[in-house]
Amino acid sequence: IRSIDDFAALPETMQAEWYEWVVAQEISRRLAIKGEEILLPLAFWQNAQHEIDFVTSQEEFIEVKRGSASALEFGWFYKQFPEKKLTVINSKSIDTRFLQGITLEDFLLTEG
Repeated sequence: IRSIDDFAALPETMQAEWYEWVVAQEISRRLAIKGEEILLPLAFWQNAQHEIDFVTSQEEFIEVKRGSASALEFGWFYKQFPEKKLTVINSKSIDTRFLQGITLEDFLLTEG
């Protein structure tokens, strides 16, 4: 990939993999700044029906979506983790008691 046009020409599934890679790199960068161990694989959470892409050592739950997401598709998260908040990196803003939706750009520009 040498240009934005090259990226845009990729299938959506491959673009989604790049989004997850960028988020993984940013999580690792933030951990390094804090002096935390980053050589271990980044954690994720999964059960038989659902998964969360990243779970940090501070128990931050982060899901990455290439397109838009809605709070309805993550209603299960509140039942599974009633005291936690899920950050969904996607193409639109969402703010509920258990879910924060932010764009990839906003995620990269905020302090971790």
